[in-house]
Amino acid sequence: MAGSGCNSAGQRWTLRVLVVEDDPTDRLLIARGFRDPAPLPGPVELEAVGDVDAALAVLAGRSFAVILSDYSLPGWTGLDLLRRLRERDDRTPLVLMSGGADEALAATAKQLGAVDCIVKRAGFERALPALVGRVLAA
Repeated sequence: MAGSGCNSAGQRWTLRVLVVEDDPTDRLLIARGFRDPAPLPGPVELEAVGDVDAALAVLAGRSFAVILSDYSLPGWTGLDLLRRLRERDDRTPLVLMSGGADEALAATAKQLGAVDCIVKRAGFERALPALVGRVLAA
């Protein structure tokens, strides 16, 4: 899988996660959630961007194991990012995060290819390492 795994010598690679989040407080919370990611097999490198265009630019030159994307972003949504990725045949797993996700949003996200959705309630950041671990194990 791009962005994670082992090299030919059996050494662990750093797990690269792209965070697409425009809220600085949520970015900090997400980073805090990955400081001690016990369920993950190795070190985690988070790269954060604030909008869909920046995410697409980063993804044009680098690969990531997982993308964590907010739904509500400046100019575009996390669903727009997902559509654009799939149009480019980029199958990087994407987890959609939303402050007010409902069943219709979650269903649409899954239909478009999101691997999971998480509501950004108090403490959501603590669930992210385990969620990423499940995504990578699938």
